[in-house]
Amino acid sequence: QSTTMHNFVNKTLCVITLGMRITYVPNPNAADGRSAASTSTPTLVTLTYAATVDIDFDAGDYQVLVLTGDVILTFSNLGEGKGVTLMLTASGAERDITLPAGVVLYGSTTSPIALASGKEAALSFAAKSTTDASVRAAYNAQA
Repeated sequence: QSTTMHNFVNKTLCVITLGMRITYVPNPNAADGRSAASTSTPTLVTLTYAATVDIDFDAGDYQVLVLTGDVILTFSNLGEGKGVTLMLTASGAERDITLPAGVVLYGSTTSPIALASGKEAALSFAAKSTTDASVRAAYNAQA
């Protein structure tokens, strides 16, 4: 596995790798402005299914949701550079996942997303600001 690092002036860069979050922050003691690294274990949160489920960007890095029906997602606590990976399982039947209006979903998948019965998927979100339209998403489902 390879990782490409980018230099963002006065920003925090967060990379998720093998279950550990590595955060690079400006190092005030480095004359050349290089970053110092700190590590922390990502937070896992289990959500309760409802017809509408809020994805709180401050609640945890990884959020798990078992779908027992179709779901409409909403977002809270969006902010520049915040991200969440939602791990989904479709229980009992195919389930539709509807994203908030304005979310840019990369790839050929569109909202609502159909997740086949008994399958798992990961839906990752990254916010560029505090609006739903600033959120970029990537989706990958079990074959």
